Amino acid sequence: MKNYVQRGHAIYEPAPTTVPGSAAGAGNGCLSGDLVCFPISGGGMVGVAGADTPAGVVGAFHLVGIFVLPKVAGAMAVGQLVYTDPGQAKVTTATGASSGFVKTGMVTKAALSGDTTVEVRLNGAW
Repeated sequence: MKNYVQRGHAIYEPAPTTVPGSAAGAGNGCLSGDLVCFPISGGGMVGVAGADTPAGVVGAFHLVGIFVLPKVAGAMAVGQLVYTDPGQAKVTTATGASSGFVKTGMVTKAALSGDTTVEVRLNGAW
């Protein structure tokens, strides 16, 4: 098919200058596994960095798959929909549409209130 581009499991975009909560530090781009929000018209898109990527350098950001992601406080049950707060780069069950939270995916393994991470299946179709 002459108009086919790729399977759509990842996008290739320049890494943001700073990812909230990343060990890369302010102004240094992102590290492999960082949760990254990309602002787009009408909302945003979430991806997980596939490799350490300096700010402004094009890197692969995964849109589908199951990843262990940082979360806000609060229990999360299997099947719950989660959203990313771009200001914290953490997932939450609060929809926060007016706050700019970005649809992210679904919890695949329950997490307790005190847990700092949760397993999430990203939904690249959002």
